[in-house]
Amino acid sequence: MEQLNLHIESLIFAAEQPVRLSEIMECLEASFETSIPEEDVLEAIDFIRARYESEAYSFGLQQINGGYCFLTKGAFHTVIGQYLKQHTRKMLSKSALETLAIIAYKQPVSKAEIESIRG
Repeated sequence: MEQLNLHIESLIFAAEQPVRLSEIMECLEASFETSIPEEDVLEAIDFIRARYESEAYSFGLQQINGGYCFLTKGAFHTVIGQYLKQHTRKMLSKSALETLAIIAYKQPVSKAEIESIRG
């Protein structure tokens, strides 16, 4: 049973999106080349969820959109938000930069004038 827990945990951790129960079952059955009862998988998921409910962990297993994923607990959203602000760079597309350059150079300017300048 512990091996099943570890396999499910690693699958959910590696996934970019929530993993549905059916996907977990398919992966496990393909990996172990045997049928695994759904009850065993659900029991393992409950065990994993219970393990990460402890305050010793900053994240937990959540069911979202019909699938399972690891999410940061609410108490840590402030620090995660700060990190994302510092490391997320907002880039403008080339056309947006061109438009801003036209506006900066030729104010006041209408939308029709911008479109005619840009071609």
